[in-house]
Formats: sequence, C-alpha cells, structure tokens
Amino acid sequence: MKLYDYGVRRHHFEKFPNYKQTIYDPESFQKTHQDTLFDLVIEHELNINNALNEIVNLDGNKVALLRLLYAHGLRRQHLDKFITPFSSDHFEALVYLIDTNNLNPETAVAEINGIEDHAALKCIAKLYSRNFTRRHIVALNSNGSNIYENGNIIFNLVNECGLSGDEIVSEIQGLCMNRQKALVNLYHQGLRGEHLRKCLIKNFTKDHLNKLIYLMRDKYFSPEKAVQRMNTLYTFSGFIQNFVPACVRAQPEDVSEPLLSSTRSLGNH
Repeated sequence: MKLYDYGVRRHHFEKFPNYKQTIYDPESFQKTHQDTLFDLVIEHELNINNALNEIVNLDGNKVALLRLLYAHGLRRQHLDKFITPFSSDHFEALVYLIDTNNLNPETAVAEINGIEDHAALKCIAKLYSRNFTRRHIVALNSNGSNIYENGNIIFNLVNECGLSGDEIVSEIQGLCMNRQKALVNLYHQGLRGEHLRKCLIKNFTKDHLNKLIYLMRDKYFSPEKAVQRMNTLYTFSGFIQNFVPACVRAQPEDVSEPLLSSTRSLGNH
C-alpha cells in the first residue's frame, strides 16, 4: 500500500520550503517523515493536507516523537511551543512524562520547555512520579545549585534517602558538592543540611568529606559532635572557641591575689 493510493500527489509537497529538493532528491525527505506521514494518513485517518500540516518544517526528532505519541494527544501545536532547540533529551523527557506518567501533552511540554540542561531534564522525566518537578529545578537554580553536578545527588536523595522534591531543595540549599555527598553518605546516620551549614570549613574538600564519614561511621559521633570536631580540627575560629578556653581552665583558679600581695609588700619597703 502506497500513499499515492490515499491521494498523495506531488503538489502536496509544495508545502515544504525545499519541496523541489524533496522531489528530486528523496534522501532529503527523511524516512522518519515518510513513516510518520504514512501513519497519520492510514492509522489516524487524517486527510493528506492535515497530515502534511502536522509535519511540515519539523525536524526528525520532533517528527519521530509526533508519530510515537500522536495517539496520546501530542500534536504539532505542542511541539511548536519549544523556545530552545529540541534535543534527544527533550524527546526522552516527553516520552517519560506523557507515556509513562500519563501527563497530557500541554502539561508535559510546560514542564520542560526552556530547559536545556541534560541532568535537569533527566531528573524531571524520571523523578516526576516521585514528586520532583520543574518547580524544584527552578528553586535549585535560584539558590545557586549546579543542576548538572547535582543530577546524581538528586537521584540518590530521592531513591536512597526517600526525600521529596521540597525536602531536597531545603536540604542541599547552599551546600557545595562535597557537602552534598556527605549528606547522601550520612543521611541515614542523622546528618542533615542544617548540620553541614554549621561546618565552618570554607573549602570543604574530599579529605574533609572522608574525615566526617570516619567520625560518624567509625567513631559513632553524632552529627552535632562530628561537625564540632571538624570545626576544631580545621578552622581557626573553632580552635579559638575550643582549645583556648580549655587552656584557660587548666590554669590556677586564683592568680591575681598573690600578685596583689606582692605589690603591697613592695610598696611597704
């Protein structure tokens, strides 16, 4: 069965800006366009004009997605709303949101439109059913979190720690990557974002991360005690707050009275 049998003629392809090239060089009319046109006319019973209007000027990714999700209500009007280049990440995200999570196309497109970051799109697509949405991506971006770096952290906090999107935003706000890794590694030992924000180490490195893990897992320190120890070991202010008072406490309780006595005795001579 050929499209010709359904009334498709040469003049229909004049809708395409490069229709002359399309006619004389069939390679330029991708097989994806051909297969999608075939499905729209035969399976979905569109007339040829309406079918062509659905795919004209659409790139291969959009045409393939239209074919895949047409039965779910996806139409050209939804794909035309994209304000950024349409990538394979957008393709995958829409398949997850529409086919797997049963979102209507309008809502699904609104969730990812304008987002280009691979990790952000992946998080929305695969964690939407766990209540992680575009709103949380926007919130994380606004507080300076790097979503590209945060991708695996977010997955771990959802899948391993059971956090919701709102809880993730609250926990990792203001934390550098190594502090976020500490949160994931020690969440079940009671460590929270509020503890890590009290850690005064400016450049929290992998060595600091390993030391904190050692204190809590091997030495069974509470989160509060572990952070206090880290501040004492690695920051000057922590040293002043903890070591100096200890030295003062170690001195004789009354050192002023003998001094006064000595002064009086000198004055009597």
